[in-house]
Amino acid sequence: MSKFRKIVLMIIGLIILVIVLFFQMPNILGLFIKDIPPINDSDLKITKVDVPKEQNAYYILEPLFNRDNAYQSPPSDVNPYLTGEKEWDEEVVKGILSQYSKEIELIYNAADMPKFQDPYANDGVSDGNDILNPALFMSFIRLIALDSVYSMRNGKQEESFDKALKLLSLGQKIENSQTTFILYYIGVGIKDTGLKTIQSLLDIVKAAPGTSNMLLHYQNLLSQYIEDSKLVETPFKTEYTGWANQIDAFALGDFSELHREERELINKLSDKFQFQPNRTKLSAANNFRLFISDFRKSCNLINEIKDRRAKFELEGYEIFKKSTIIKLYFVKNTVGEIINKYVVEDSYTFSWNHIFEARCNNEVLFSSTRLLMLLKAYAVEEGKLPDSLEDVISKYTVSIPIDPYSTSSMKYNKGKKIIYSIGKDLKDSGGSEGDYWNLMDDPTFNIGF
Repeated sequence: MSKFRKIVLMIIGLIILVIVLFFQMPNILGLFIKDIPPINDSDLKITKVDVPKEQNAYYILEPLFNRDNAYQSPPSDVNPYLTGEKEWDEEVVKGILSQYSKEIELIYNAADMPKFQDPYANDGVSDGNDILNPALFMSFIRLIALDSVYSMRNGKQEESFDKALKLLSLGQKIENSQTTFILYYIGVGIKDTGLKTIQSLLDIVKAAPGTSNMLLHYQNLLSQYIEDSKLVETPFKTEYTGWANQIDAFALGDFSELHREERELINKLSDKFQFQPNRTKLSAANNFRLFISDFRKSCNLINEIKDRRAKFELEGYEIFKKSTIIKLYFVKNTVGEIINKYVVEDSYTFSWNHIFEARCNNEVLFSSTRLLMLLKAYAVEEGKLPDSLEDVISKYTVSIPIDPYSTSSMKYNKGKKIIYSIGKDLKDSGGSEGDYWNLMDDPTFNIGF
């Protein structure tokens, strides 16, 4: 054999060896880079909750939750009566309330139940009722708001406030349950509807002996429905438990729960790169712990938290985007890190941003409603609005509700007849104008009395 032929064969052999080593790199590296032992994620696990059917508001509301329910969706013209866009028509409203009396009774009965628990989401394994229709259910909730306003317009002042408080009670039960993100949003939405209903009642409540004391009484009652953000962990824990179960499925090669684009990416990479289930769970668990920790923080830190998260995500994205295939071979748990980066961090950061803003907006609505009730009580007694909030403090010996975005009191402008929060830009612009308070730079509420 000629020397040249030997050299050619050696080169071909080396090329074959390099190719084999390249495609076997995950297995070779796997001999040296082992997965970590099973992690301790007990702090993120939830225990199964069984609420007896006779105590569970869910079963009363179930017909209104489902897309295929036998109940007809309420007319779309309910909301204009609540917002004042449509002139109040006593007979039309009375007809609507009569037509949907069964649905209204179901909601009132549910609000009186001691607990709410979706039985499909009581163990953190399932995603909850898959035929849930939030939009349809919230249309029924607005009927309670309409019923409350109807009672006020017919002189039943305490009854009208009691009906609005039923919404706060029901929303609180849903928030306090072992729930999913969807149900948490529904709970917040119900409470928001109750608070906005109370604000509309203040514009039409009539001055009479005892009215001021009644308003102060209901203002005090609102405090029991203010959410303790430290307790709202179960939506995150429920989502984590479901995600941890998916990681176990991934370890068996089952990526069916991923979206098509994600599934195609992971299937392409899983044969070439490392996937370590326990290390993946650890990364996911730490992400969810951070979600919970951030959620507990004050609303005035919202931009700081969002900026930190955006920077963290961008840095992680750039690492994978700029890495060559060779470099990716030496990333510990390449597939797991990609899964956590593009699925957990991206999708759940999106959910976290929305759920955090929903919580802060709900706090703004609570504070604004309580302040409006104090101002109304003062106006009923004094026949005018106070010159400043100090007048309210000295008259009723109360603390002015806090603006969650500033941790100081809500703002009041007698001349403009508004109260407002400085909003998530954390800048006091003196109040804002617009149709939707939650979209304003300074969430602003008009004083309509």
